[in-house]
Amino acid sequence: MVLNSDDWDKLNDFIILDDFLLTHAGLHPVYIPSSVKNIEDVKIWLPEQLKRAHKLRSENVRHWIFNQGYRMGEDKIGGIFWCDANHEFHPHGNIKQMFGHTHQKEGVKIFDGGRDFCLDTFLRNYIMVVDGQLEIKSL
Repeated sequence: MVLNSDDWDKLNDFIILDDFLLTHAGLHPVYIPSSVKNIEDVKIWLPEQLKRAHKLRSENVRHWIFNQGYRMGEDKIGGIFWCDANHEFHPHGNIKQMFGHTHQKEGVKIFDGGRDFCLDTFLRNYIMVVDGQLEIKSL
């Protein structure tokens, strides 16, 4: 299946569920400005960044959101789609996160005493958010 622009427009680049930020690969704190102090600030700041990133992408101009880190070798730190949890991710004390993207032999990698979770398990499990409830599903 090939996704067209209408399909891409239906995808969520991130979800905020309670006080967790859910992205594909995690949001590294290097990209978070000092004015963003908590999840409420993220709700305002991140949609603005994504809107700008998608506009620039349509103009073939790069934005940090789409940076490709460790595994792709183009950028020092990946954006929310390409950050490698084992080599790049660093917890942000005020923003709790759940993400995948990076294979974890142990199933789930827990950062910062349980504030951040990398849930990628060799494509065996995935997260669904249904009616505001997070569910971890297995294939």
